[in-house]
Amino acid sequence: MNDIENRDDVIQMVNSFYVLVRDNERLGFMFDETAQVDWQKHLPNMYDFWESILFDKAVFSGNPMAKHMKLHLTEKFKSEDFDIWLKLFTKNLDAQFSGPTVIRAKQRAESIATITKMKTVFS
Repeated sequence: MNDIENRDDVIQMVNSFYVLVRDNERLGFMFDETAQVDWQKHLPNMYDFWESILFDKAVFSGNPMAKHMKLHLTEKFKSEDFDIWLKLFTKNLDAQFSGPTVIRAKQRAESIATITKMKTVFS
């Protein structure tokens, strides 16, 4: 398996991840029903977000934490929601990629899940 090397790989990673998320009983509901995500807008934002994180490119602008905090007011996040998210993220990466950028993606995802959990569930 190849590493995540460019934006096309990021797009593949993000698209396949959100298929898993939407198929998940708990997370799919939160994205599709509660947040009513506009996938045509959300996915390109996520491509930019992960490309920025993985390749130190300044292509993402936005405040994901504010969006998660607002959503948490509507549908309270549970600690296990973040565990599910992280497990799906890791499963998705392991099924498609291998290498140092994948390791960095997993580390960043774990940090994101931990920080968001701390700011929502435990605040």
